[in-house]
Amino acid sequence: MSDALTLARAVVAEALEIDAAQVADDANLDNLEAWDSLAHLRIVQGLEARLGGELSAEDIIGIYGLADVAAILDRGKAA
Repeated sequence: MSDALTLARAVVAEALEIDAAQVADDANLDNLEAWDSLAHLRIVQGLEARLGGELSAEDIIGIYGLADVAAILDRGKAA
């Protein structure tokens, strides 16, 4: 598992206030009940805190699942 995916799992778990083990590799808005609009905002905040800047609107609306969170972390940049 990549470092970005491991960190993404931690970001999502923290935002959703669940154990990281509950965040499957295919976790997304549709299959993770705790991932609601408020949790989505907490995920964005978690990403911004780790990246040290604001995400672009495109990045924010493009977050659908764990893989998207990992991709943003992998790029390691905030727009």
